[in-house]
Amino acid sequence: MAHAVLICSGARVPAARLLDHPLLDRLSIITEHGHTARYPDGTAVEVFRAVLPDAPDRADSDFFQYGGTSLDAADLSVRLLDATGRRLEMSEVYTLRTPRAMADALRGRPLDSQGGIPRGTHPDRTGLSPQQRRYRNVYLPRVNRSWSNMPALFALPDATDAPALERALRTVLDRHESLRARFTEAADPEAAPGAPCPLHQYFVDTAELALDIATVDLRTLPDAEQSARMEELRIEGANTPIGIDHAPLFRTTLLLHHGDRATLLWNVHHMVSDGYSQRLLHQELTLLLTGAERELPELPIGYRDYIAWRERLATDPEALAPHRRYWQQVFTEPYERPLLPVRDGVADAARGIAHQFPVPDDLRAEVAAFCRDRGTTPFSVYFAAYTLMAHDLYRREDLVIGTPAAGRTRPEFSNLVGNFISLVGIRARRGEAATFAALVRALQDRTVLAMEHQDYQYDEVMADIGAEPDDDRFPLTTVFISLVEAPADQAAALRAPAHRDLGCEVKFDLMGYLRRAGEMVALDLHTRQGLLSPERLETLAASFLDHLRAGLKEN
Repeated sequence: MAHAVLICSGARVPAARLLDHPLLDRLSIITEHGHTARYPDGTAVEVFRAVLPDAPDRADSDFFQYGGTSLDAADLSVRLLDATGRRLEMSEVYTLRTPRAMADALRGRPLDSQGGIPRGTHPDRTGLSPQQRRYRNVYLPRVNRSWSNMPALFALPDATDAPALERALRTVLDRHESLRARFTEAADPEAAPGAPCPLHQYFVDTAELALDIATVDLRTLPDAEQSARMEELRIEGANTPIGIDHAPLFRTTLLLHHGDRATLLWNVHHMVSDGYSQRLLHQELTLLLTGAERELPELPIGYRDYIAWRERLATDPEALAPHRRYWQQVFTEPYERPLLPVRDGVADAARGIAHQFPVPDDLRAEVAAFCRDRGTTPFSVYFAAYTLMAHDLYRREDLVIGTPAAGRTRPEFSNLVGNFISLVGIRARRGEAATFAALVRALQDRTVLAMEHQDYQYDEVMADIGAEPDDDRFPLTTVFISLVEAPADQAAALRAPAHRDLGCEVKFDLMGYLRRAGEMVALDLHTRQGLLSPERLETLAASFLDHLRAGLKEN
């Protein structure tokens, strides 16, 4: 399964710079994170502009007027916690909307009840983080599959060679211990027959790791053929399972091009990483390879500190109780997993295919106006059209649509490589909203609530409602949507409709990646070729755009 990058939208703003703003009150506190923070008047403006750089330096700037998204709301929440020691939930960002209202809400609010995460000394062997456990139970209950691979191509500074790359990688490994982990099964005499065995996690010293950096010289090929060869190598890596019992759980290939250009083909197992970690890794390698090591972000904790912190929270029966109650309420009525019928006579049925298509300019403009007028995010509008399309596809009145939650809810691990991502399900019933605008509002409210209750993991919800693990297809639900932010310079690539062979297996029935680059938006539909044909994906694209256009016309 490809993985979405969910938060943050830009480089982290140092707390010291936020705290020096001239608009700040002069009263100070010592936060649970160990630095001095002042009350949040000017801090809110600085953080708001760091997340939404097009907004003016004003306390009355409106979150939705300047294109705020769910990713931005999550980013704002974490940054304000970092700068003030006080938590503002995503739902409050949507309600308050302006820096002035956010500052007023934070003023006088007590420090975050969870406190900071201490850095400590931990044994080489630990258990799993909640996210690792969830990933294992959902994706790999009994068998390691290639869909756990996360292949990526990273442009490297010109003239990068294998020795320089290895030196940079070893620095990254020293900083990010999750990339030095391996796993072994632990005997559990009380486990039910066929149930997944628990895992132990071992962390290996960087010096003990052998890094095998393969080098492929593409300079013997014409430029026009190099891209095709890179794709062949990516697919080959994507289809080769990475064993979890031997560290490191990643593979590296250095690709050399004409003009001293270099690319890293990086392939890592999802148990030790996530989509946002891929971005962090690329950023750190670039800094190290260009001699800018001093610009590496400070890492207050390591992944073992995070695991230990989550284990301490789990000993408090009240810590997860509100989250569990929320999901029990969502699934008060029984839910049956939707499954698309399997097409006859299709070989390699789990192999993924995709169809990406742009949202026309006129519709994007209408969505932007709708969001400004209604105080909603563009994702919620597109989510509503996607939900109506999914109801048609599955012929179901009651659907749970899954979406990733970044899981980086605290500043201590905002720059840490590791598996932090969670999954949440949004339940929607056809006809429950009288208008398209009402459906947009309902989905936005439920998505925010789901994000705020993401600490109760997807596999825990499965256990509560009796949803069985499945080695082949997604449990509980099989349809998903994810917002993916891309650099603005990739906007042109989103304009042309395109079909693709993903070249590797996928577990879901349908995944919609809502890709945004600058002002450009495209929906990238992924499925198994054994479930839907390329022609059927085009039909779904038309259905999505029809529902979007019809819903906006209601205004």
